[in-house]
Amino acid sequence: MPRPRVVFLFSGQGSQSFQMARPLYERQPLFREWMDRLDDVARELAGASVVSTLYCRSRAQTDVFDRTLFSHPAIYMVEYALARTLIEAGVEPDAVLGTSLGTFAAAAVAGCIDARDALVAVIRHAQALEASCEHGKMIAVLAGPRLFDEAGLGAHAELAALNFASHFVVSASLTGASEVERILRARDIAYQYLPVSFAFHSCFVRAAEMPLEAVLDTMAVGAGRLPVVCCASGEMVQPVRRAHFLAAVRDPIRFEAAITRLEAIGPCDYVDVGPSGTLATFVKYAVPGAAPRAHPILTLLGNDLEQLAAVVARFSVREAIR
Repeated sequence: MPRPRVVFLFSGQGSQSFQMARPLYERQPLFREWMDRLDDVARELAGASVVSTLYCRSRAQTDVFDRTLFSHPAIYMVEYALARTLIEAGVEPDAVLGTSLGTFAAAAVAGCIDARDALVAVIRHAQALEASCEHGKMIAVLAGPRLFDEAGLGAHAELAALNFASHFVVSASLTGASEVERILRARDIAYQYLPVSFAFHSCFVRAAEMPLEAVLDTMAVGAGRLPVVCCASGEMVQPVRRAHFLAAVRDPIRFEAAITRLEAIGPCDYVDVGPSGTLATFVKYAVPGAAPRAHPILTLLGNDLEQLAAVVARFSVREAIR
């Protein structure tokens, strides 16, 4: 019986926190090497070190990390560095799946875009957001997506993500978010604000699309060595095109549809390289019985090194991690 395919999962905005992956940065040489290499690029464009901002001693893990100029590249850098660490330890993915911003790291790991170019695009997008878009909110709602229409949420927000049967996300202006919160409270529906400054996947960030497109037009994008699962369409794409990056940050995330598409081909083992293991949790709810096949590495518990070692021990074709 063939082994399940290994799929790396890359999450986007809302999964980040200060101090994410710090144990790896301090004690895993290869991870640190990749982070520092990418930080050299980020420092030139952002005007400050992303690593120094991320691991600032005065910032607690529970502090909100929502300055997009730094959170955007920090997510990309952590995910790309962790994926490279896994690959060089012998954990070879058969496919990659990116949600929203995570699509850039996923495509870079797949070889569809140069890693430096992808980071440049991420930072330029963050700069365009801060220069051109009004602040907004994203709210995760613990209910079925039918509630969006039934409760009239569409009058105040846009549907941003469909993650699993009882979890969706809306994006709204600051005023609209207050109305959404009022409706959810009145119905006693559980919800949570995401740690973001902008209403991603909505008309409220459309002004940042053209600058991103202009940057991507200067970069080589195409076929890589791995298939990429696009959560905007829920399908595998190969080759990746510039339009896929634009759709990834503009269109609603269809995570459940993407996972369902993968599972229809055959069962997969999912290795979450995102900052908080969010997508591994989503897999457990989206696919009945998939909990043993969902593997987070970065969590809020500080056991990143142990989690990394466990994943390497299970999936590596080599004997030991560097």
